[in-house]
Amino acid sequence: MDIKKISESQSLEIMDEFLNIQDEPKIGIFWYDISDDKLFGVNSVIAKDYPHLTISTLHKSVWAKEYNKRKALNKPLAEWIGDYKDTPRGRVFKSEDGFEVKVGSWINKYPQAKQLIIDEFDLQNSVVDFVIESHWELGQGYEF
Repeated sequence: MDIKKISESQSLEIMDEFLNIQDEPKIGIFWYDISDDKLFGVNSVIAKDYPHLTISTLHKSVWAKEYNKRKALNKPLAEWIGDYKDTPRGRVFKSEDGFEVKVGSWINKYPQAKQLIIDEFDLQNSVVDFVIESHWELGQGYEF
């Protein structure tokens, strides 16, 4: 494979293009670590580039892959211990007037998580509704 050198002006031009998409609103999934007050396991895509209301990635699949990968590499399991439904989680959807963040009632106990979600998914300049639904309650989920 022949790799050509990139000139400084070319690299700056490429980076300039990336600069324009850094703050694009995103849709996706996440978990919230209550002990460290942080999001983890975030999977997202730029909303305007995705044809569906949210990403197709399932929490269950991400959890299993991350757990198995860490176990195989003898890495600490950290947040990935237990069932994927036992840690606060949520999903960001596109909606008619902006975005909906579907979460469980855990969000009422940890309202600071709202700003973390808004920042992570670049929703600062968008209409964002946090919607509590039973599926996102701790211990709940769809079993297919």
